[in-house]
Amino acid sequence: MNERHGPTRLWVLAIGLLALPSVAFWTAGCSRRAAVVDPARDLMEIARRAADEPIFDTAAALSPDRLRAHASFLADGALAGRFPGTAGIDAAEEYIRRRLVKVGAVSPPATDDHAHGVALFASDFDPGRTGVTVSADGRVIAVGSAPLAMRPLPVTDLGSVEAQLVFAGYGITAPEHDWDDYREIDVDGRIVLVLRYEPGAFDADAGFPSAELTDHSLFATKAAAARNRGAVGMIVVTAPTHGDEPEDLRTPMTLGLDPRAIAARWARSRVTGFSAAQISRRTASEMIAAVGLDLETVQSIADSGLSPAAVDLSGLIARIDVEPAEARPVAARNIVGFLSATGSPSPPGGARWIVIGAHHDHLGSFGDTADAIYHGADDNASGVAGVLELAAATSLAERPVNVAFATFTAEEEGLLGSRAFVRDAVIPPERIALMVNLDMIGRNPDKPVRVYTSPAADGFADAVARAAEVRGLEVSLRRGVVEEVSDHYPFHQAGVPVVSVFTGLHDDYHRVTDTADRLDYDRMSRILTVLADALTEYAQQLRQSTGQ
Repeated sequence: MNERHGPTRLWVLAIGLLALPSVAFWTAGCSRRAAVVDPARDLMEIARRAADEPIFDTAAALSPDRLRAHASFLADGALAGRFPGTAGIDAAEEYIRRRLVKVGAVSPPATDDHAHGVALFASDFDPGRTGVTVSADGRVIAVGSAPLAMRPLPVTDLGSVEAQLVFAGYGITAPEHDWDDYREIDVDGRIVLVLRYEPGAFDADAGFPSAELTDHSLFATKAAAARNRGAVGMIVVTAPTHGDEPEDLRTPMTLGLDPRAIAARWARSRVTGFSAAQISRRTASEMIAAVGLDLETVQSIADSGLSPAAVDLSGLIARIDVEPAEARPVAARNIVGFLSATGSPSPPGGARWIVIGAHHDHLGSFGDTADAIYHGADDNASGVAGVLELAAATSLAERPVNVAFATFTAEEEGLLGSRAFVRDAVIPPERIALMVNLDMIGRNPDKPVRVYTSPAADGFADAVARAAEVRGLEVSLRRGVVEEVSDHYPFHQAGVPVVSVFTGLHDDYHRVTDTADRLDYDRMSRILTVLADALTEYAQQLRQSTGQ
């Protein structure tokens, strides 16, 4: 306990400093040896047992070991990446709900047993009518079928296109790097085969002189370059040296709050009259073998800067078919619980609120082995763990104001859960004095913690600065910076002062290697302790200023 605070004012209240037992079987999710998804397993019962572990009775609120227990369960392979509409996210939601109940958080009137229902609609492609076919002399030599060997790209138009295939290297024209893959080749009316990324990708000593991939590596940039030269389609394949992880070729699914919104999203990204798809390396190898080459040779030619014309595919005809499936409903949930201000009725009437939130969804999986699962430990099991531990600490302390704890669904699909939360006024926005969002708070210990605040939350930024100085935590305050990148944004749009806490991107971001063993739990504990101190100070100021 920090001696600056009396026992009734302290938001952060240690309840024990005991040695901890090893966490149960779900900690296998910390490594790439995570549990294989088994439909026969009762994930809901596993979630309940995980939420009831003795560690939560013996360890201090906000402690590294409690944070590890939360993140290890949520990022376990058994939850298969927590994609909306799956059994894995249902189990994550049950775990979160049960932990909120355990600390006494009450279900708001607008929810059903802590669940705020979010009706989503999903749209993807018809696998029976979506694929890539390559033929030579009228004979089919390679077929890439959705969803395992081919996926439509966001820029693709619908329908079918068939044309001669032409190799176009990386499909990049970059005068600033003296690079032009379209020199000496004619792609007018043809389909280009291009390598993903860019020359020397992931090799600091090769390719373009940049520490990170440039915009030339984007699908949209490649599509524009091909379309501007008259190409009618583009097929992309990952080069052999550009990643050894299994390829995620799931047909892209678009989620939205209504079918019209889904159609509008596709319309914004689509290039009219241009078909685009990514195929597996295996399909590409079968295709290229027909002209006596292999992918390694093709990549070598592309990386060397030789003209792509050195790869002659003139005998190959490619066909790209892209047909949509009907939009279908997907049931999703935000999980919400609140703790009333000390001495206030439950639920409180017209009082002001602080909302602390994080998204609990992630990208799902494309197979049933650990290296085909997007575990989503930092993104965003770390943030959910933070919300649960702040709830635990808050339940043990005197509360100057009402505090709600919310985890949101479908953030990865466009902040859909938080948009629905605001739209449905689960807590009316005009009654929310502050929204604090935790998204990816577990990595980059050598860099300052980024704290983004809207202008109306400047007072909280000051409180964070003071708490961080006392606790010896390096923070970077980004005052007045609010971007549409996470769940604080819909609250900001509704006029709520917002804060977003973020420790930065890293090489495991949106990859299957984002596992729980890579989080820095000691630093997460320090971050949350600073936030708890700042929340204590800010809540006291809020009560004094509003007379609550």
